Amino acid sequence: MTIEYLRTLKKKRLLLDVSLWSGDLLNMDASIDKTEQISDCYHLDVADAHFVHGLLFFPDLIQAINNKTHILLHSHLMMDNPMDHLDDFIEAGSDIITTHVELGTEKVKSILNYLNQKKIGAGLAICVNSDVNILKPYLEQIDLILVMGTQIGIKGVEMDPATPKRIEAIKTMLDENGLGNRIIVSVDGGIRTHTVPLIRAARADMITPGSLIFKSEDIAKTVSWLYSL
Repeated sequence: MTIEYLRTLKKKRLLLDVSLWSGDLLNMDASIDKTEQISDCYHLDVADAHFVHGLLFFPDLIQAINNKTHILLHSHLMMDNPMDHLDDFIEAGSDIITTHVELGTEKVKSILNYLNQKKIGAGLAICVNSDVNILKPYLEQIDLILVMGTQIGIKGVEMDPATPKRIEAIKTMLDENGLGNRIIVSVDGGIRTHTVPLIRAARADMITPGSLIFKSEDIAKTVSWLYSL
């Protein structure tokens, strides 16, 4: 499967970029077995304790996950200097690599040029308080925009109420540039039963569900509801 698979599928239903950070970290095998049939890709959070507090996934772990599953792997790099480690994450099996637009023009351009050259799906994440217009210079080089619904690196908090309007603004921007079909708009953070309908109504293509899936009493029923939105 490739990023093109996701582009085709997003025309039919909401995509699920399931966060393995919310799975059983002592038994990643079981977390994958539990969700593989309903995941369009796996969201793998990487943090360097500089760009964001805390340390999360790393290349060797991603390699192990890649060896376990055929599902697309989406590595979200919350790092100050992702360029120094791109090859490690590519070699580990990342199909899509998302970095943050807040890193600045020089870093972002270098990263996107390299990912385009390597034919790896290129994503840009945008933080809650950033102006969505800072994405404009990079639209021709990206496959995915990851809209953060909460402060990065934090689980279990409510989605910022401005998130749906930010999604709408990004979708309008993409449509105006003829890129609405090509670029996937995904949302990460605050994914709950009461927020997903708002996100979907704003025309998001994909969400990053964590506890919504892993703590569900009936995953099949939860997924069926998500697909219906």
